[in-house]
Amino acid sequence: MDSRGGPVLVSCHILVRALAPLFPVLRAIDGRFLAADHSWFFLMAADHSRWIIDVYPVGIAASGPLVVDFSLLGLSRLYDSKHEPVFPEGAPAFAEAVAQLAEAARAINDALPPLT
Repeated sequence: MDSRGGPVLVSCHILVRALAPLFPVLRAIDGRFLAADHSWFFLMAADHSRWIIDVYPVGIAASGPLVVDFSLLGLSRLYDSKHEPVFPEGAPAFAEAVAQLAEAARAINDALPPLT
């Protein structure tokens, strides 16, 4: 629950910012997916392959992350990055939601056994 007793706001923009500290090798990107404002992660792998990791895919309900190899040009071209903010990042409700989701993500991460 948020500070007003309502549900915590969740959007792709909020989720990407909440998860970013857990995945420092990923770069958060803001832009558009088709005609929708959207946020996702970008990864340049050690082998120089490029990947989109979309943790909150547009128009897909109850789905997990979508991982797109940039070599699949048809799909990767649906993502268009831009640099100006497309959401109210400075708004108190936005910042509160990011903080709450980040805290929950850290708690889940801390409870997981270490990778071997």
